[in-house]
Amino acid sequence: AVVSTQSTGTSSKMKFVLLLTLLVGAASANETPIVGDTYSCFTDFQNINSGGCSHVYEDEELGGTIQIATPHIENMDFCSSGPLYGRAKQGQFSRAKNYMVSADLKQISLGKYSASNAYNGIAFNMIDNKNYDIAYVRPMTEDDEFCWELGYVEDGVFFGRDFGGCVEPVQNSYDIAVKMQDKVGTIYVDGAVVHTFTAVYPSVNRVATTMRNNMPAKMLVKNFRVCQEINCRARGKDGAVTITKPGQAFTEMSGIGECEKCTCALYGQ
Repeated sequence: AVVSTQSTGTSSKMKFVLLLTLLVGAASANETPIVGDTYSCFTDFQNINSGGCSHVYEDEELGGTIQIATPHIENMDFCSSGPLYGRAKQGQFSRAKNYMVSADLKQISLGKYSASNAYNGIAFNMIDNKNYDIAYVRPMTEDDEFCWELGYVEDGVFFGRDFGGCVEPVQNSYDIAVKMQDKVGTIYVDGAVVHTFTAVYPSVNRVATTMRNNMPAKMLVKNFRVCQEINCRARGKDGAVTITKPGQAFTEMSGIGECEKCTCALYGQ
């Protein structure tokens, strides 16, 4: 959502324009996406979906959210936990086509399969809890060529698409980010670009942190955020719709909250 300041003579009032649209994440080849002046970022969500085989709780001592993969559930290769659309501390978290999602993840326990590596990452472009794109990291792996993997989940079953090495060795704590612009995505691990790809599912900012099922493992999630650029959408008397970027003026004459001069503004930074 966007707050637009309206000026009519000597009076002023606030108007909410309800469209979230394009994100263009400016980033160099070795940096996570930069959140510019036209971005709104959401970090504190009221409603969380735990995806069927995840259990989450806040841990004040560790300063983050503990996510647990509960015992194996049939046809659920990964367990996810992420925000639902609706109110957030920063404002109204709504659907967007282009966005960036990031989180700091740390493996707490590998569970009974302690000899294997954890698969912790980001689920994105989620249709539901069983259909989405996914990118994850294998922390502490000894295989330099298999640090990260990109894939998708269909009806709960994971299908790998690509994998590769990280710029620096990844221990049990790391940052992972995914930026989407239309169907083109970029994966970042600890601030470095590791892969660019075309998504399987339509681009949408329904996202979650995710971990491999089939083991009662635990991971710590910190600094989870979703960023997207906010534009104002207004309709004039002639019915034409204009799109205005934050900081720019526009005219709204649709009959609802009319103003001769409005300024597109953000919240959620």
